[in-house]
Amino acid sequence: MNSIVEGVCHVLMSLDMLPIIAHSKTGAAEEVARRLSVRLSDAVKEGSLSDSTSSSYGRPLILLVDRTSDIATALHHPFTYRGLLVEVGGMRLNKCTVRGADGNDEVVEIDPDRDNFYLENAAREFGVIGENIQEALAAYKAEYQALAEQSAGGGDDSYSDANAMSRLLATAPLLAEEKRSLDTHAKLAYSFLRVIQDRLLDHFHGVESGILRGNMDRAEVTRLLGSSNCSLEDRQRLFLIAYLMAAPGSEEAAFVEKQAPLLERNVSLAPELDTKRAPTSFPAFQYLKHLRSWTVNKTGDQAAANEGAGWGFAQQFVKNIASSLARGAEVDLPLTKLVSALSQDAADVTSYQSGQEATLRQKLLDTVAAVDPRNRKTVNLHHVRFSQTLVFTIGGGSIAEYDDLKRWESTRGGSKSVYYGCTSIVSGEELLKQLSILGSDLQK
Repeated sequence: MNSIVEGVCHVLMSLDMLPIIAHSKTGAAEEVARRLSVRLSDAVKEGSLSDSTSSSYGRPLILLVDRTSDIATALHHPFTYRGLLVEVGGMRLNKCTVRGADGNDEVVEIDPDRDNFYLENAAREFGVIGENIQEALAAYKAEYQALAEQSAGGGDDSYSDANAMSRLLATAPLLAEEKRSLDTHAKLAYSFLRVIQDRLLDHFHGVESGILRGNMDRAEVTRLLGSSNCSLEDRQRLFLIAYLMAAPGSEEAAFVEKQAPLLERNVSLAPELDTKRAPTSFPAFQYLKHLRSWTVNKTGDQAAANEGAGWGFAQQFVKNIASSLARGAEVDLPLTKLVSALSQDAADVTSYQSGQEATLRQKLLDTVAAVDPRNRKTVNLHHVRFSQTLVFTIGGGSIAEYDDLKRWESTRGGSKSVYYGCTSIVSGEELLKQLSILGSDLQK
């Protein structure tokens, strides 16, 4: 935990930034926030961090959240290009693994800062990527052809010919790098397409998106969970999302739990576990049931349990999100809704003043606490406005959350900026494995 605090502190010191610290009221985020407040306060006293802001107004905010506050989003099958690069390509340190038609793996590298195609298409749905690659290749060929014709010479003006040749020599390496990049993306897209078709990832994404927005298609859920053509891991992730998003004790929760036998197989998702100990049939499900049971017992109240430790604000606001969808509004992920509530301005306040939306914002702010590391005093988040927010997720970050936060930022007309960091980026498959290990540990 100290390494997390030191890492975040060094980032803030590099930015010369002394933010208000907001955090989830339970879990690791609360302890990290406490230690970070002490560390930043010491840095100010030592003079390694400046204290140039005289009031809380206009100061940046760092929001510390725990992965357990929204497990469902991280389990969700992504369908953006960036999400598939992580989920299918296993993108780490800008390197992805591509499986060719011959079954051999090839490692390719993407530069997120200089790759124009990636910058323009990373957040887009995969369905448009193939067409965009074709358009980019056509533009490259046209540019290359125009440059070649200008450099062909043949006139009497040797000075112009020399200039044309100079332009060719200067531009050729850039065009060659662009062609290499487009070839890499074409290779990745073709590889992803085969995986999508084999694993029905588009179907899982669509059904899960409906569940996350409070609109479960029971027929499709049953069909996918019972399909022998889908992998056990993909089906387990769909089931867990449905389980997490169903209100405990509801008719929907009863329907979901009836599907559990379809997923109960003695298949180990964590081969490093002790093989002498018989694994539970669905350890990830066992762990989440334990988590829910522990929360209910701890609070003694089912309604409060949905707001309590380890269960997070995601389940708490499903009905509000669903009602927003019914009105045809843009639906944010839970973390984005929280950032929007914390980054209030005049437009935000006005939008929250009607009925359920005002209640939703109030409850969102009630899930977090805040402290000013400058004087170690608590901050009333209802009376502070932030234009810059740094979000840090402890326990694994989600590409879906990053994409949704950047989408929200783009709708604010430049008045808000948001940054996203995490202890590590985890794919849905990796998170499922972690939950399986935790579930298996319960049997020790």
